[in-house]
Amino acid sequence: IYPNGAPLQSTNTITNVSQNNVIWTMQPTGANTPTDTRAQAYNPATGMFMVMSYFGTPGNANNQGFKAYTSLDKGQTWTAGADIATSHPNPQYLYTVKCNGLCYNPTTSTWLAVVQFINTGNTSPFTATYTSTNDGQGWTETTYGLTGFPSDPWTPIFWKGKYWVGGGSGGTIYSSTDTLTWSASSLGVQVGTVVRLSVSDDAMIGWGNADYHLYTTDGVTWTQFPELNINNSTWGNGMWVGWGAQNGNTSYIKTSTNGINWTQRQAYAPATIQLHDNTGAYGNGQFIIQGT
Repeated sequence: IYPNGAPLQSTNTITNVSQNNVIWTMQPTGANTPTDTRAQAYNPATGMFMVMSYFGTPGNANNQGFKAYTSLDKGQTWTAGADIATSHPNPQYLYTVKCNGLCYNPTTSTWLAVVQFINTGNTSPFTATYTSTNDGQGWTETTYGLTGFPSDPWTPIFWKGKYWVGGGSGGTIYSSTDTLTWSASSLGVQVGTVVRLSVSDDAMIGWGNADYHLYTTDGVTWTQFPELNINNSTWGNGMWVGWGAQNGNTSYIKTSTNGINWTQRQAYAPATIQLHDNTGAYGNGQFIIQGT
């Protein structure tokens, strides 16, 4: 979903276009784009978008993974990168891989992807992170079973000199300066799992799975707010754009200038578009949200 210009054609099935951040109209995706994208991020210094595209057959051993694709022209053309998560640490298992998020660290020019290997039956998941310093053309895999890392990590971001991920139960998030050793931090409220994180220069928002969202300006003190039918958000051009679905039904797009008070901009029937907690990003004057 993209305001203020031509659509970036990189989502699974459907995109939407807005010229003013308020009125959104449906726009079909283009040909020759990555399919089945699971995560995306943006490098503001170069104007590069990166998406992770799934390939293979879920539930099969060593027959699946993710390929990085990058675009420098708002998604009109794409460059294929290297594959990640193509083998399980215990290859005797049948499993499915999930890319739970992608982010960019402008300080070290590093892309970080978080991948989870879920064994058939959803037992004994393994988690790994992958880093790239050459725009997805090569990736370095960290050790499985990272120190202090949650078993179900969500939405990596880089903010205030640290990487952050959600995924801890009971209101916990995790941070790291090197992607190898992670520290847990309590949000000060005993709630469900924080499944999505998004940041501006001055604030971070956590979206949970228990009808709440959380707001902080320092990563230490958090304020809890009620459910807004928003599952995820991104920041750009002086505003937050949030999206989500009400109990899996109607999908919404909402905006906020402070991360606390939100205004509804669009609603979609389930048969038209489904947003849920799909990922999104802002760059080159475009908001991008994956939809199905």
